[in-house]
Amino acid sequence: MEAIEERGAHSGAESLLLLKAEILAALSSVRSATNQEEVLQADQAYKKALHAARSRGYRPHIRAAEGQQIHVEWVPLAKL
Repeated sequence: MEAIEERGAHSGAESLLLLKAEILAALSSVRSATNQEEVLQADQAYKKALHAARSRGYRPHIRAAEGQQIHVEWVPLAKL
């Protein structure tokens, strides 16, 4: 698995940055959710961003580092 940086991804690098922000916001929303409806809304936002990334040929590799900081890197989908 080889992750890529948004800066060198392709001409759609800005859209990958926006999708990364949407994914991080959705994950943060789950953490701060106070009811089931907020969890469902965050899940829908995450799925929408994930679908958009896959349609551009990437999938996010999400990992948590020490101190619970979340990192998102883009991994190109294998072409079949």
